[in-house]
Amino acid sequence: MALPEQDKLVQRYIVYVAAVTVLTVVVFAPRLPNWWQVWLFFLLILVTESVSVPLFRHGSSVSVSFALMYAAALLFEPLAAVWAAAFGTVRVMDLQGKVRLPLVVYNRLQMALATLAASLTFRLAEGDLTRFAETRTIMAGLAAGVAFFAANVVLVLIGFSVVQRLPNWQSTFIQGLRWVAANWVTVLPIAYLIAATYRQMGVLSIVFYSIPLLAARQSFQLYVDARNQYLDTIRSLAAALEARDPYTFGHAERVARMAVEVGRQLRLPRADLEALEVAALLHDVGKIGIADVILRKTEGYTSRDFREMMKHPIIGARILANVKSLDRVAPWVRHHHERMDGLGYPDGLRGEQIPLGARIISVVDAFDAMISARPYKPARTVHDALQELERCAGSQFDPEVVAAFRRAIDDGARLVDILAGASEFTAELLRGLDDEIRDREQIRPYANNPGGS
Repeated sequence: MALPEQDKLVQRYIVYVAAVTVLTVVVFAPRLPNWWQVWLFFLLILVTESVSVPLFRHGSSVSVSFALMYAAALLFEPLAAVWAAAFGTVRVMDLQGKVRLPLVVYNRLQMALATLAASLTFRLAEGDLTRFAETRTIMAGLAAGVAFFAANVVLVLIGFSVVQRLPNWQSTFIQGLRWVAANWVTVLPIAYLIAATYRQMGVLSIVFYSIPLLAARQSFQLYVDARNQYLDTIRSLAAALEARDPYTFGHAERVARMAVEVGRQLRLPRADLEALEVAALLHDVGKIGIADVILRKTEGYTSRDFREMMKHPIIGARILANVKSLDRVAPWVRHHHERMDGLGYPDGLRGEQIPLGARIISVVDAFDAMISARPYKPARTVHDALQELERCAGSQFDPEVVAAFRRAIDDGARLVDILAGASEFTAELLRGLDDEIRDREQIRPYANNPGGS
């Protein structure tokens, strides 16, 4: 009988901790009389890393484990501190195989080298924790903190630009740098006091300083929760607006989910993925200014109707431009009906004059419209819709975005997973998939129970 995924993860954690424990004894027992302290810090770092706070819905997180890595750098010999930092920062997603092995290794090296830089700096500056209140030791501790921060920044920079080869990596780097700097400034004084009092009081200092560490983590969590509530509010607003038109209900949510997947294929920075999600959810917000009699028509639009509908990107962009937190995505909403050949609306932009976010929404919006049934047209199959996107690539759609979209949905095989939760649409979608794709392993469970999720 196969174990549930959660039980497998617990087993992996137990095996991992046991393996590191044995290695710690083998490596440090002959050299350090109190080798168990290294193991204790490894365990504490592991625990704090496991409750890290996700910064964005599309990856990246922040934790207070830095405080313990820094304290270890000041307390132990460099090799011991590096050991605790490298092995202690392994995350749940690493053990689940959700992160590519080269990135797992690189991230561990990053933590190890940053801790090594802090440890060596503290020793070169002749810091002495038995005199932690003296100016020399305080300055040595500050220098060690700067070394840890600088090494982290340089290695993250290399990771984004060389290892992951992210386009527009500067945006992701700058946003991440703000968080790291805020974390560093907040936690460094606590970390220094942990190291100083641990030298005097031992394990009791960890208990004493766990309260401010938990408070720091909670402050990060509250901010992230507020951001998530903001996105949930946007999602609810989009759903409420779509309720006016029963034939497009759920359209914005589907477009948002698919747009984010395309953004991932194009390796957009995390901040851009979040902005793309918001823009996709609100791309039709301008329809609030279109008469219900047009939105609810059961036959095709007249030329007059279409002229009215052409106003919705302009109305939507004006609405968003007046909201400080949404003004960035206003151009994406305004231009999501532009064409690569310049024949779109409202401004007739062409090629790369059209913002990338708008080009992504344009492709996904058209695809969802094609595979959705309307009173005046039947739904097209996924295969036919993809062929239409290919046919119009270069004239109406950005060819690179179309190619990224095909990769994102795996020619339709991943659509059900991406759109999971929209059960009624899932049943409709399954009917539009080719037989060969419908028979794939990841699709079969949905095909057998199309109404459930």
